[in-house]
Amino acid sequence: MPTLTLPTQPATVRTFPVHDRPPQQRHVHVLVVSPELEIRQALFRALEDLSLDVTVCSNLAQAADVISRQVFELIFSDWHLPDGSFTDLAQVSDGARKNPRIVVMVRATDRETRLEGLSKGAFAVVRWPGCATDVEMAIIRAIREENRLSLFPPAA
Repeated sequence: MPTLTLPTQPATVRTFPVHDRPPQQRHVHVLVVSPELEIRQALFRALEDLSLDVTVCSNLAQAADVISRQVFELIFSDWHLPDGSFTDLAQVSDGARKNPRIVVMVRATDRETRLEGLSKGAFAVVRWPGCATDVEMAIIRAIREENRLSLFPPAA
């Protein structure tokens, strides 16, 4: 019985990028607000080592001024500031072009403190100084959430 022979060519696979555009380097802008110089310096060094753009302030008034001029993806703040608290900082950032996530730094992190901070609008509550892993995890979570929201924006 005769057979039909067709010339074959190797299969080609075409891939498409997820966003239909080439990946681009992201600059993550972080604001650190703490009245304690040692905390500002230590956190500045830790965040800068992660190649983040870091701005530091010592009180709420300075932070409000900086937030009005620059967009931040993440804010690290002490629970208590000389002229307010992180909840006041959240109100200041609500008027910003983009609502940054606020990570609250506390000296002791028991379950009640974490829950209270989260209920007051904090993105995360971390113990500082001393727990750089928690700081890194907060940054990773914030960036992942930002990427997820850029892929799947909330329905209007």
